[in-house]
Amino acid sequence: MPNLSILDGWWPEGCEHGVTGWRIGDDRDNSVEVTEEERLAQDKRDRASLYEVLDKEVLPAYAERSKWLTIMRASIAMSQWAFSSDRMVEDYFKYLYRPQ
Repeated sequence: MPNLSILDGWWPEGCEHGVTGWRIGDDRDNSVEVTEEERLAQDKRDRASLYEVLDKEVLPAYAERSKWLTIMRASIAMSQWAFSSDRMVEDYFKYLYRPQ
């Protein structure tokens, strides 16, 4: 299933907006300590972004079966390789163990 989320966790690496899923909100670092007022303002921006992306991008894509299937396939392909243990082992070998 395509993801629709703020850019945190693994999603910044996997999100290709409109191709593998959708991002909501802005690129702010959500791990930074903020005041309650700042958090509420961010929540309000994220909520507005969620509704806009749902209304203008996700639901129209879902209504168009071929487009939805294309996004589903891209999401599966991205996550199947990018977040697999095979890729992790390949990266370890390439960046840590292979002589330069």
